[in-house]
Amino acid sequence: NLALSQVVSDPSGPRQNSQVSSANLIEQILQIIDTANDLRCPFNYLTGTSAESADTFRESFERNRHLPFTPKNFRDYRLKLLDQADALISDQDDAHSGTR
Repeated sequence: NLALSQVVSDPSGPRQNSQVSSANLIEQILQIIDTANDLRCPFNYLTGTSAESADTFRESFERNRHLPFTPKNFRDYRLKLLDQADALISDQDDAHSGTR
């Protein structure tokens, strides 16, 4: 079980293109990881195989979970996924990592 965590910049911030480049990076990483996928023991991508942006992840959460997006609902959902995960892949950009 693989969990994917993606944190992107605020779209109104100076790094507007970071969402696009971060989503592209995630897609490329997933393609590389998937080359090691084996039918005898297939990967289970707990968070899906599509990268979400700051503009789409809330709507996607509400549509897929049938819950309103709130910090608590999102945190509870993600923590449950992490409990199931054998590995975590995290993409965190400069705006959130404090390494500007």
